[in-house]
Amino acid sequence: MNNFFIAASPIAAIAILMLGFRWTASRAGAAALLLAVLIAWLGYDFIGRPFGTAATGVLAESSFAPVTILWIIFPALCIYNLQFRTEAIETLQQWLVGLAALRCWRRSP
Repeated sequence: MNNFFIAASPIAAIAILMLGFRWTASRAGAAALLLAVLIAWLGYDFIGRPFGTAATGVLAESSFAPVTILWIIFPALCIYNLQFRTEAIETLQQWLVGLAALRCWRRSP
């Protein structure tokens, strides 16, 4: 259970710095990244190993998470941009208004 709190401390640091001290996300994220590197180096017996070993693992994981999120968001933005340029947004809005007006969606008293 102790390892859980140690591993969760960078996330808690981001929340505390952003909400409590009104830091920007980039500053809080950089501070949490430094904290994660220090935790990996000091807390998990990386003292005998080079500092770069701990830093490489933390940087690899911190790069993988945003790439996974962008893997989902980028195609969605492309679809939205396509719909906006082809004026399909108005067609979708009209279709949704017509769909909402259908009697089958209304509750029976």
